[in-house]
Amino acid sequence: MLIESMRDIGYSLETALADIIDNSITSNASHIDILVPPVDTEPRLGVVDNGVGMTEDELLNAMRPGSQNPLDGRNATDLGRFGLGLKTASFSQCRKLTVVTRQNGVTSAAIWDLDYVTKKNKWLVQIPEDITSIPWVDRLKKRGTLVIWECLDRAVGPGKIQENLTQRINDVCGHLELVFHRFLSKERGKRSITIKINERPLNPFDPFHSSHPATIPISTQGLFLLLPRIFAILSSTSALSFGSPNVLQIASWRASSPSGNRSRRLFTGSVDLEVLGQGEYERMKS
Repeated sequence: MLIESMRDIGYSLETALADIIDNSITSNASHIDILVPPVDTEPRLGVVDNGVGMTEDELLNAMRPGSQNPLDGRNATDLGRFGLGLKTASFSQCRKLTVVTRQNGVTSAAIWDLDYVTKKNKWLVQIPEDITSIPWVDRLKKRGTLVIWECLDRAVGPGKIQENLTQRINDVCGHLELVFHRFLSKERGKRSITIKINERPLNPFDPFHSSHPATIPISTQGLFLLLPRIFAILSSTSALSFGSPNVLQIASWRASSPSGNRSRRLFTGSVDLEVLGQGEYERMKS
């Protein structure tokens, strides 16, 4: 089944969460909460923001795989490209995706449940009539979006899933502090954003030490003039040995990060979006 194959694009828990946060940033959110329940409760993970939210039509379109044409123009602040991130990032970690969104006081919800899709053998997005039983729905304010991952069969290894998930969150913290450091640090020209995990605020980790007194900023033009000299020096030293981390390795890692520029997205404009977008909606009775 195509929807099952979408689970193997290559996300880790860290990069999958970063992709969800990308969506929150694109929706003009200034505050993003990552929610992890206590160890003695059912394993799940949530992300809630105070962005602009969506109408029901926009939500259903967002739940379609391939909901965006990569050839279309987009806003400069839009970090998405193919309309696949919400689904592929989520399904890479879980089997049940719930999205609750609120705009202009109107709340909408939709659920992708892979086990239900398999049972019915149809691409059925469930639309619940009653949302009061959905976890963390009370965290939504006047506007915003809540994304919930349940049935976390891939987020962590086998065994004590909730305890393992709690341990993995420490790795997530470091990754998000690095990837979104320019937003977290209130860098000039960037919108200031607060990201918290269970009420613990993340602190920016700047790999370039931009604010350090010894850091000398140079223009882009100056950098290109210096690059030939830098490579000449590096090639004559052991700085590029596999055992020692260096600036080039860090830059290479950042360039290949799916949450940075989505370079690992495998779907392109050649995919038949109409085929990918096929599906029916089923309203759930309370």
